[in-house]
Order: sequence, then structure tokens, then C-alpha cells
Amino acid sequence: MEEVPVTKIEFFGGPEDGRVLDAEVFEDFAEAVAEEGAESIPMMVQEDAPGDEERGEFQLIGLYVAKETIGSTLQYHWAGIRS
Repeated sequence: MEEVPVTKIEFFGGPEDGRVLDAEVFEDFAEAVAEEGAESIPMMVQEDAPGDEERGEFQLIGLYVAKETIGSTLQYHWAGIRS
């Protein structure tokens, strides 16, 4: 069976809900997903830091988990982290 190349990546739920990325723009990621079968993408946020030159800490808020490929679109669905 011939494999269909991934041309779009679509997000459902979470902070990126509804976002569709063109694989050409996000080529490295799309290739890694298609070739290595990346099952999840961590979603991080950076907290504000008190000083101008300081950076806040990153916090994992959830993951986008690969669900299925429909045609040439790879779909990721939100799986939030419970505190």
C-alpha cells in the first residue's frame, strides 16, 4: 500500500485548537512525525519573570497526542495535565 505524505497538521482542543499547519512551512516537524511516528507534542508555557533580563520557568500544561491521519492531514488532540 502506498503511503500518503503528510501535507497538513491539524490541532483539536487546547491552546492551539483549530490551528492547521502547512507541512511545507513546518517541514522538519512533519518529516519527523511521518518518519518517526511522534506520538505526542508537549505544550509548554513560560511564566513571567520579575526582572527584565530574567526568564520565568517553563511549565508543562499538556500534550497534543497523535490520533489519526485523514487523507494527508495528521490530527493531534489535546490531553491536558491535571494538577
